[in-house]
Amino acid sequence: MNPYLTHIDYPINIDKIKALARQRTQDIVSKDYASIPDQHGFNRITIKNNWEAYAQKIYYDFFDEYPTIDNYKPKIYFQAANYQVPFHTDTDANSAVNFVILDDVDETELLFEDGPTFKYRSAILNTNIRHSVITHLKKRILFKINSPEPYEDFVKRCKYVRL
Repeated sequence: MNPYLTHIDYPINIDKIKALARQRTQDIVSKDYASIPDQHGFNRITIKNNWEAYAQKIYYDFFDEYPTIDNYKPKIYFQAANYQVPFHTDTDANSAVNFVILDDVDETELLFEDGPTFKYRSAILNTNIRHSVITHLKKRILFKINSPEPYEDFVKRCKYVRL
C-alpha cells in the first residue's frame, strides 16, 4: 500500500461538481453557507445545512452515515493559480477523499515532505503526512471529504481503490 496517496476510480460527475462550485461562489452570502479563508490561504466553502442530493450521494458511497460535525462534511476549496500551499497536515482529519475538479489535471502537483510528488484526479490521501499543493497556470478547485478514519483502514475498505 502506498503510504501517501491511493488513486481511486469513482464515477464522479465533474460537471455537476463544477456547477455546485459555481453556484456556491454565487451563494456565499446565504445563511446556509460560510466562506472561510483557512490558515493556508484557501477559500473554503463548508455546507452547513442542506447539501444537494448529489453531494450526499457521493458521501454515502464512501461512508455509512452523514456526519453531524462540520469537519467531516463535504467541502469545496478554491486555490489561486501560481500558488503553493505551505507544507501542513490536516489537523481535522486522518484521511480524505479528494477530487480535483479541473479539465487539466497536470496543472496541480501534490507534494509530500520528504516524499514523492503526485498528479491525480481522485484519490484517498493520508492527511497526517506533511504535504503541500502547487498550482501553475490555472486555479484549483477541490471537492473534499475529510475522514476521522485512519488512512490505511480507509484504503482497505474502499471499494473504489484503483487496482
